[in-house]
Amino acid sequence: MGSFSAFNNLKEWNQDASDNTFVNNLVFWGLNIIAVYGLFLFGDAVIFNVIEFRSGSNPIAMEEGDEEVQLVKKAGNTF
Repeated sequence: MGSFSAFNNLKEWNQDASDNTFVNNLVFWGLNIIAVYGLFLFGDAVIFNVIEFRSGSNPIAMEEGDEEVQLVKKAGNTF
């Protein structure tokens, strides 16, 4: 089971969209009617959580400013 980062980021964005709970509720229902929440949940379950399971890291789970670096050493050279 993965972290469902895309879905959680969408949920957090909706919660932070406004200080007014009525507006947040309208945005929530709007995103459900046009199936954005469903698409994010499906994408997380089928794509990003599988990537996270296979590689050990989820590219969406990175915070702003974080970077993933991979080094390769071959014939005394580091790339």
